[in-house]
Amino acid sequence: MLSLRRHGDVRHAARRHGQDRDGDGHRAERRVGGNYTLASSTATTTANITAVPLTPTVTALNKVYDGTTAATATCLLTGVVGTDVVTCAGTATFDTASVGTGKTVTVTGITLSGAAAGNYTLATRRRRRRRISPR
Repeated sequence: MLSLRRHGDVRHAARRHGQDRDGDGHRAERRVGGNYTLASSTATTTANITAVPLTPTVTALNKVYDGTTAATATCLLTGVVGTDVVTCAGTATFDTASVGTGKTVTVTGITLSGAAAGNYTLATRRRRRRRISPR
């Protein structure tokens, strides 16, 4: 809210400018802007800047059977603003170590890193199906 300071008599100013006013000079207060100055040319308030939700997209790589559920996955982000540097990573695992196609790979513990990571949050987590090929 800006406060105004009145200079001089409003009714007098209204008469000077040839304007009709009521006895209290209310219309003059609204119309005769030359009789007012801003108390300050600066105003301060508060507002929030919220983090941008990013959607990670993980892609798992196929592998040759090695007896473990360890998987390799990449993580890409959708929604990064401008040239901000933000990356994502997590731990990828196959649902079982057995050979198969269309196997579920789950990436857990996805985190954001990079210079601008604090300006973002994760929106969702995704699963991708891949296969383990027999040797």
